Order: sequence, then structure tokens, then C-alpha cells
Amino acid sequence: MPTGTGSSGESGHYEFGTWARAGGGWTADGRWAIDSERNVETLGFLQDLARRGYTQPNPGQTNRPDGTWPLFAQGRAAMVYGAFGARAFLDLIEEGDVDYGLAVHPVSHGAEPVAHGIQDYLMAFRKSGNRELVRDFLSFFYRPENYVPYLKTEGLLPTTRSAVDVLKDDRRVGRYVGMTGRARFDPTTRPVWAELLGVMGNDLGKAVSQNEPLAKVLREFQAIAVSGG
Repeated sequence: MPTGTGSSGESGHYEFGTWARAGGGWTADGRWAIDSERNVETLGFLQDLARRGYTQPNPGQTNRPDGTWPLFAQGRAAMVYGAFGARAFLDLIEEGDVDYGLAVHPVSHGAEPVAHGIQDYLMAFRKSGNRELVRDFLSFFYRPENYVPYLKTEGLLPTTRSAVDVLKDDRRVGRYVGMTGRARFDPTTRPVWAELLGVMGNDLGKAVSQNEPLAKVLREFQAIAVSGG
């Protein structure tokens, strides 16, 4: 049974961004490049998958956790985008007793295979005396005896060498740890990124599911990005 393309509001920009990095991407040389020729080619490829019936009937409305992951856990989908270490994904496939492997993402134009990275931030108020407090907290938080249990509970991957050393042989997440070096991240620190997400969440799904003019869709994203810095 075909899987969804992940082009819904829940994860559309994740998947498009991952495919686009097979020769393209959100930026080039520090500047927005959403409407690049390679990105138009990428979106056309995803649209063609939907037209040929290789996806769910309406991939623009298909989410991973309820639309594709259960199919994989049931043995009805051969390949899906997982979430490295995420409990929601791992719980499903362990309940289904799925024997699965990992593979790098397909690429073209000689691009280097990458994984899509998602990061959270620890933030603190800029205030006199806070620097020392924050340093003490981070030192405590990232000690393996504190950090590793947190990662296991939340289903997250480690960002420190000491935690990697502990988790590299872990039954659940060990196989994912070695792929973190391939991770590439979205430009989430750009002020306009939140606005872009609001537009892309809807329009990417429509572009894949319908006969939308792909270059025009990406030019609209580019215009928003450039106007917002």
C-alpha cells in the first residue's frame, strides 16, 4: 500500500526540505533560494509521485503519526519517514514487531545524503548574574547520569559525546545515533521562518495533491522569505 508524501501541515516542510537538499535547499550561500531550479524540480518529483498513485489518495492531508507510521507497523508500507528515536514511532514498530533497517535519503545531482534535523533550544534571560547560573545548570543537565535518562524518557537523540558513548549501543536508539552527523537543520533562527511555516503547511500539500503551478508556489515562498530577512 502506498505511503503518504508527508506534505501535510504536520510535516510538509520537513519532507520537502529533506528532498530539496538532494541538490537544493532553503538557502544557498547564506541567501534564500527557495525558488531555485533544483527545488522546483524536487517539488515536481513529489507531485509526480502523487499523480502516479504512489502515495495516499490525498497526501496533502496525510500525517506521519496516524497516516503512514501505522501502515509501516502493520507491514503494509515498505518504507516511511521515521522520527529518529521518537517514542511515538518506536512504540508503534515495536508493538508490531517490525524488523526494519535504516537508509540514507535518496539524492540526485551528486548531492551528499543527509538526515533532517530538528532542534530545540534552551533559553535564558539575559540578566546580571545569570551567566554563572546558566553555566551551572547546563553543567548539571548534560552530565550523562542526568542527561541520558532524560533522553530515554523523551525519545530524543544525544548532542554530547559523553551521552553518545552511553547510548550508541542502546537497544532502542543506538542505531540512530550514528546518523546524527548527517543532520541538516532548517533556518529556524530567521525571523520570517514562523510566517513561512504558516504558508507552507497548507500550500505545499496543495501543490503536491493538485495541478498547482510549482514555480509560482515556490516564488511566493521566496518573496515572503526575502521580505522578512
